Amino acid sequence: FRPLGTTAAAAVILAVVKHQADETVVAPQLSCGGSGGRCVALVTGANSGIGLSVSATLAAQGHIVLMACRSAARCASARDQVPSNSSDVVVVPGLELESMSRIWHWVGDLKTVLSERGVSGIDLLFENAGLTPVGNKMSTDGFEIGFGVMHLGHFALFRWLLRSQLLADS
Repeated sequence: FRPLGTTAAAAVILAVVKHQADETVVAPQLSCGGSGGRCVALVTGANSGIGLSVSATLAAQGHIVLMACRSAARCASARDQVPSNSSDVVVVPGLELESMSRIWHWVGDLKTVLSERGVSGIDLLFENAGLTPVGNKMSTDGFEIGFGVMHLGHFALFRWLLRSQLLADS
């Protein structure tokens, strides 16, 4: 029972340290060149954790936030947790970072969303989506799932956003 007690004590200590860190971290105020300093930000993995926190912080600063998630339901639920003007936070579900072809199609969908809103490009890109690989699972394209999603998928997303001229010049 002693190791369990030590583990529990360590967990409590880490929780206290995390809480103190969360309370002391201040997000920088971001500003972009056009639209009166408002930025257009794309956040992957925006339905939970760091992605949701970044989305909420950017929305609170008045920026346009594109919440990119895999699941439409989880993305919509996360959107409800972000306090802001509803037109400033846009849910863009269907981002499957494990498949190169799905990423390419998603970039096409994103291009349509941006066009409908009269937005010419993305000023800030937060590539945050991730997963905890369990077992020996492979991505759709045959790569180890963690490597495929968190490295190759984000690289492909960046390259295709760049190629599609969706990243702002700034």
